[in-house]
Amino acid sequence: MLINSVTGPTGGFFLTDQSKKKSLLHVLTLLEDEGIITGCILGLKECSEKNPCPMHGEYKKIKPQLLDMLDNKTILELAKDMKDPRVVIHNIGRK
Repeated sequence: MLINSVTGPTGGFFLTDQSKKKSLLHVLTLLEDEGIITGCILGLKECSEKNPCPMHGEYKKIKPQLLDMLDNKTILELAKDMKDPRVVIHNIGRK
């Protein structure tokens, strides 16, 4: 379980300390969205070595680095990185 909850007027959803240590790759796996990581970058089921999509060769070169990055970045680290006022996510919706 990644997200926990408490019912009642002061309840809500939260991450445990253990959940915060999970990798981003783990989160994608739970969301069943890892197909783009383990499969074709364009999401094509037919894509393979014998039948490559236009991005196959380029993606194949960087895929190990992407998997390593997602496997080594935790939810907690991402949350800490988001506190940096220079990151773009702080500017979303601001004019």
